[in-house]
Order: sequence, then structure tokens, then C-alpha cells
Amino acid sequence: MSFFTDSIRNLAAGMIVAALIVYALVAGQDVFVPLALATLLAFILSPLVRFLKRYHVPHALAVTGTMIIFTATLLGGMVAFTQQLASLTANISVYQENLLKKVRSASDSQLGDGALRRAGDALARLEQEVGQSGQSQSGSDRPVQVEIQQSSRSYISSIFNMIKPILLPISTAGLMILFAAFLLLQLDDIRDRIVRLVGTDYISETTAAIDDAGERLSHLFLMQALLNLGFGTFVTVALWFIGIPNPLLWGAATAILRFVPLIGSVISAVPPIALAAAVDPGWSLVIATAAIFALGEPLMGQVVEPLVLGRHTGLSPMAIIVAASFWTLIWGPVGLLVAIPLTLSVVALGQYVPRLEFLGILLGDAPALSPSQQFYRRILAGEADAASKQYIEAVAKGGEGAAGDTIVLNSLRLGAGDASRNRFGPEQIEIAGETFDQFLDMVSAEESAEGTQATDTERRVLVVAARGQFDVKSAEYVASFLQRRIKLACASIAESAGLLALSSAAEDTANRSARAVIISTVGGATRSQLHLLARRARREFPSACIFIADWGVQRLASEQTDKVAGVDGMLTRLNDATERLTPIARSDASSNEVRNAGSQCGVTARVDLEAAAIAST
Repeated sequence: MSFFTDSIRNLAAGMIVAALIVYALVAGQDVFVPLALATLLAFILSPLVRFLKRYHVPHALAVTGTMIIFTATLLGGMVAFTQQLASLTANISVYQENLLKKVRSASDSQLGDGALRRAGDALARLEQEVGQSGQSQSGSDRPVQVEIQQSSRSYISSIFNMIKPILLPISTAGLMILFAAFLLLQLDDIRDRIVRLVGTDYISETTAAIDDAGERLSHLFLMQALLNLGFGTFVTVALWFIGIPNPLLWGAATAILRFVPLIGSVISAVPPIALAAAVDPGWSLVIATAAIFALGEPLMGQVVEPLVLGRHTGLSPMAIIVAASFWTLIWGPVGLLVAIPLTLSVVALGQYVPRLEFLGILLGDAPALSPSQQFYRRILAGEADAASKQYIEAVAKGGEGAAGDTIVLNSLRLGAGDASRNRFGPEQIEIAGETFDQFLDMVSAEESAEGTQATDTERRVLVVAARGQFDVKSAEYVASFLQRRIKLACASIAESAGLLALSSAAEDTANRSARAVIISTVGGATRSQLHLLARRARREFPSACIFIADWGVQRLASEQTDKVAGVDGMLTRLNDATERLTPIARSDASSNEVRNAGSQCGVTARVDLEAAAIAST
């Protein structure tokens, strides 16, 4: 009960803290928005500061020069942007007439009897009725004399209302530049304070984390800014070449809007296409403008950016949508602009702060589970199709041996660990076993279709499970794998494990010709149990090579186990098993040659069973 109460208390405290943080972000957005923009700007400009310091420029002078260059570039861009916007506004009436003519020509075309023609007629009737209503009212009503009196206070308020939309972005930009300059100037002091806050016992780890996160984020933001600038330049040149007015305006808008996730590129394409429709009487300019964005944006996003920034952005698609929605709700359009950089910063912080690790798991694009954990979860969930698909893809990438080691046998090792801790019920064990059998059938059918059947029907290799259901499944998979690789019949005892399995195998006369016996485990058996099984296998199959296969353990531990148990070899990887068993499985080899092959592949074949028994105890 106390555990449940503590969980509720911790959850309530976390929700209260989260609510306070959100309220602070909303209430203090006039300060937090410039600070967030300044932080991103500091990440972008810090490589330039480091470059200047590399040539022995003082830190303060490097920061001052960098900020002067940025401010001059920003002012120049604003002037050019304003000129382009004024030019567009001056010609808007001409463009409007062309657009109206195009709409009228479209309404009079072959679609004239459709919805467009009916909409045009309705609009004309509405305009006529409004005009008649205005004339009737002007004729019937008496003129009213209106006397306008404005005081000095009203003049001041009207002037303030006119310049208020201009003052807001100017003040935000000024605060952003001021905060960025202080962040760059106090960078070393900020790092020292973060290290002191974390603790002086972890100076090396904290310093490495700050440097790594800062360099990666600086590189990411700087490259993203340069790529957006390059794409904006491409759009400017392309629109100028085809004859779109004010191409610099649309190129700058495209470069800025590409920072907006998901919809920025689409929004940036709408005004140039609409302007092309107003400028050109035909449709060729509209098609050319749409083609520039339709071809340029996929090429930029799918080819250029992955080559420069890597295949992954660091955020999952769901995280991008959630981040864009959250920051837009908090800060409006500016939040949409900074959503991805801020979320990336939080994810990078979560990689080094244990208490924030859940943010990296929830928002990052790295797989939440390892390949073996994914396979294990699918087996437990009864998803045999998904498990076989994952296995086949892994085989295509790294080979069957590597896929079996890293995915199948490692996942069975996870299951053996859970079974030893009594985390399974009877139904879960049954579902996992049936799903794994279905997976083996699918893999065998896939291999059969490729013509990789064994060429000898006589049983040459016998795989025996050491202990438990997961060892039984590992024995079945290993036998299936070896049969495909060494092209000889391999068998496993699917009904039982351990000493009972060895007894059952010895009673079958077909197994008397076995050239090798593999005691297979994925962690379900202890070392003493493996030694006992090896001695029993030696007694039941005196002419065969005896191997202990503890899949996934370290090789050093494997060699020590070989010496203690006195077996012919220790197997830890499937490819090693193939190499050792290939010479043993030759049909023309005598018993002595079989034993010698085992000693050449692993350790000494001849053992003293009594000495091994004493050593194992």
C-alpha cells in the first residue's frame, strides 16, 4: 500500500512541476522567446567564435566581431526584404487585374456550366444587390455631419498602435542579440556553473557531456541554417530565371520557413505559385514554379540533407508532431519555428542526465529496444510473422550466423533469464513456444524455397538442450541452422532436456552414428550442470565429439570451461560451430579422424573423466 501511495505522490508532484513549468513558459514568453532564440543563435555562431579564437583572437573581440557580422547581415537582409515587399505591394493592383482576367476566362471556358460559373454568377448578383442597397440608403437618409475631435492623448495612442506591430519584432530581435552575446561571452562561466551544479566528483563526465552535446548541436543547427540558406538561394535564382517578380523575397521566405517542421516548405511554395498565376496569362509559369518546389524540396530533404546531416534527425516522426503542437500552443508561430531545435536540445540533455533519460527514449529516433529485445517481445506477443520478417532482414544485412547470434539466441537468453526469475506463467510459456515453432517453420520454408536442403539423410550432428524450455528452443534452432550450413542432417530432442534428453537420444538407434553431440544452452543451465551432461554424453556416445555450446558468453570464460569440463570444444557463436563441425561431419571420416578433427577445431579431444568429475565438484 505504501508503494502505491508513494507512486501516486510522485506522479502528483511531477504533474504539478510540469504545470508550473508550462505556466512559466506561457506567462514569461516575452523573455523566454528571445532567450530560446538567443540560445539557438549561440549554438549557430559558436563555431565562428571558436574559429576566430583558433587564430589567437581574444575571446571578447571574437564574440564582438561575430555579433557585428551577424547584426549587419540581419539588417541587410531586412532592408532587402522590405524593398522586395514594397515592390510587390506597388504592383499588386496589376497582378490583381491579371488574376481576375484569368478567373473570368476560366469561368467562360468549357467549365462554364459547372460550379465555377454558378459561383461567378452568384458573386455578380451579390455585388449588384449590395450596390443597389447602398444607393437606396444614400438617397433616403439625410446627410449627417460628423465632427471629429482628437486630443493629444488620442494622437499618441494612435501613433503607438501604428508602430506597435513593428516594435514587437524589433524588441524581440534586440533581446535575442543581447542574450546571444552574453551567452557567448560567459560560455566558460556557464560551463563551470553547470559542472558545480552537477557535482565536482563528476567533472570529467560532465565536461565531456557538455562538450559533446554542444558540438553536436552546434554542428546540426549550423548545417541546417546553411542548407536552408542554400535552398533559399536556389529558389531565388530559379524564380528569377523563369521570370517571377521579387525572387529574393520568396527565396528569403523559403529559407526561413524551412525551419518550420512538416509544413514550412508547403507554405513557402504557395505565394510564388499564386503570383505566377497572376503574372502569366497562361499556365506555363504556374507549372514551372510548382515544379521548382515539387522537385527541389524532395531532392533537398531526401538526398542532400541525409548526406550532410546523416540519415536521422534525432527525433521520431511522432515527436516532431508533438513538439510542434506543444511549442506552437505555448508560444504561437515562434514556437513552431523553434520546436525542433528546442526538442533536440532536450533529447541531447537526456542522454547525459539520468533523470531526463526518459525524454530521449520517448522523443528520440533511436530504437527503444535492441534487435534481440524486439525479437523477444514479438515472440512473447505471438507475432511470428513480424519475428520472421525481422530475422530475414537481419540475414540479408549481416548473414545468417550473425543474425542467429544477435537476434534469435540472444532473445532466447533473455527468456531463460526471465524464466529463472519466475516471471512467466504457463500460458506465456505456451504462447512463446508456439510462436517460436511457427517462426522456425517460416524460416525453414524460406530456406527450402532457396534450395538449401541437407544432402545426407543420416543423422550426423545431435543437438541436446541442457535445461529448460528456452534451451530446447535454442537446440531446435541450432539444429536447423547447422543442417542448412553444413548440408548434413542434424537433429534435436524437442520433447525433453538434460539427462532425460540424452537418454532418449541414446535409445534411438539412428543416433548411434552421430559424429558430434552439442549440449546447447542460452543461460538455462549452470556450469556444473553442463559438466555433468558432458560426462553423460561421453558415456552414451563414446565415438562422437562432445561440445558445450553456451551461446553468447565471453570467449575467455569459454576457454576456462573447456579446460575444466574436458570436452572437445566450447561453442559460443554459430559461425564457430559451422567451422568446427564441417570437418567432423565428413561421411568418409573414421572415428579417430572425427576425434582428431574435434581437437584441431577446439581443445584436446581425449579427456580423463574422473579428473573432470573431481575438478567440476
